[in-house]
Amino acid sequence: MSDAELIRERDRAIKRADTLEAEVWALGVQVVAQRARLRLAEDLAKTLRYYAAREYHSSTAPDAAIQWRADQVLAAWDVVPGQEP
Repeated sequence: MSDAELIRERDRAIKRADTLEAEVWALGVQVVAQRARLRLAEDLAKTLRYYAAREYHSSTAPDAAIQWRADQVLAAWDVVPGQEP
């Protein structure tokens, strides 16, 4: 192989490594985002179960409070990076 061929092969190898690194980084961002979304979903489920166990249609936990908490969790869900809401 000539020096020019070796240089081209080296450049292609560097480009492949850079591409792979970018893909792995992007996948990592998605995994972190999914983990954050799972925590938020668990929080929402826990909150809704809490109100459901207390018959949330009663005067002790009005529907407005449930809606407010659900809106809060969903707003947090929408700002997690890595995916569109």
